[in-house]
Amino acid sequence: MIEVSHLLKTFAGGDVRAVDDVSFTVAAGTIFTLLGPSGCGKTTTLRSVAGLERPDAGAIRLFDETVFSSDARVFVHPYRRRVGMVFQSYAIWPHMTVMQNVAYPLRGREFSRGEIRERALKALEMVNLGELTERPAPALSGGQQQRVALARAIAGDPRILLLDEPLSNLDAKLREEMRGQIRQLQRKLGLTSLYVTHDQVEALSLSDVIAIMDGGKLIEMGTPRDVYLHPRSRFAAQFVGLTNVVPGRWQATEEHGLARVETPFGPIRYAAAESESFAAEDAVLVLIRPENIRLSPGSAAGDSNAWSGRVASTTFLGEFIDCEVACGDRMVRARVSPFHGVEEGAEVQLRVEPDRCSVIADSPAM
Repeated sequence: MIEVSHLLKTFAGGDVRAVDDVSFTVAAGTIFTLLGPSGCGKTTTLRSVAGLERPDAGAIRLFDETVFSSDARVFVHPYRRRVGMVFQSYAIWPHMTVMQNVAYPLRGREFSRGEIRERALKALEMVNLGELTERPAPALSGGQQQRVALARAIAGDPRILLLDEPLSNLDAKLREEMRGQIRQLQRKLGLTSLYVTHDQVEALSLSDVIAIMDGGKLIEMGTPRDVYLHPRSRFAAQFVGLTNVVPGRWQATEEHGLARVETPFGPIRYAAAESESFAAEDAVLVLIRPENIRLSPGSAAGDSNAWSGRVASTTFLGEFIDCEVACGDRMVRARVSPFHGVEEGAEVQLRVEPDRCSVIADSPAM
């Protein structure tokens, strides 16, 4: 388990709050991902957990041990925290073989030479590199080097695995393969893992829990499904995937658990959450994913959740066709099947089901 409480880390004499009052808990045996744009504070948070950064305030507990506390003046050095870390740059020593790279961190610990080799070989076999023990590190591909880095991180039997954008230097196919390997290895070993990335696909495919960060703050947190399907902020909705953001005014709760919002496109009904507390005429934003919009020929008849538009552009992307549809003075993104006969310039009806859109609060000054 990892417990981070009210963590604060500043730079530039305190003027820059890289991590600003961040708190979260990582349950034992799960992958918890910090997701956000460059400079949001996610790597600084991870480095603080590793002991590579000393925070200004807050507390960090790893299982039953406090490794940092500003109040108690506790700071446990990295080598005593029993964490394994995989860096973005791999950090592979070019003058060593594969075996030597993995075994090196075990030297100086209470292991015999035979135990060191046995542990290193076991770790390499877990990442399918058992046959390359004597190969010089520079002779490896990028994917193989990343697997060496992963083997080195787990060879010392860490209680926690930290991964700092480990796949960002790989091509798309290798990233997909390594995502599967990391998830499989984490489940097999039951490692409590903290993962940092700016890649939404990595976060959605690997994580048990995703925490979205921006400007040093933790914006929102939830399972991959919740974060994608039911975002609670505009930032989260637009950072994790594409989202159409439609301004509107909340009107009323209706039958069958639906509520109505008046928008520039007309009324939109949606499946209201029990926790909602909007009042009539509250400024809100309707969030609609492009894949949840259905396009059909012709114009809308004026009923709710349907409106008219003209296809401004189409882009064939293999798995789907990405469409920009002009609806009055607004553009709406829709994604349809590659077999859909949509054409640029065509008049279309756009429709979304009530359970495929969500609503969040907006500023009263909208």
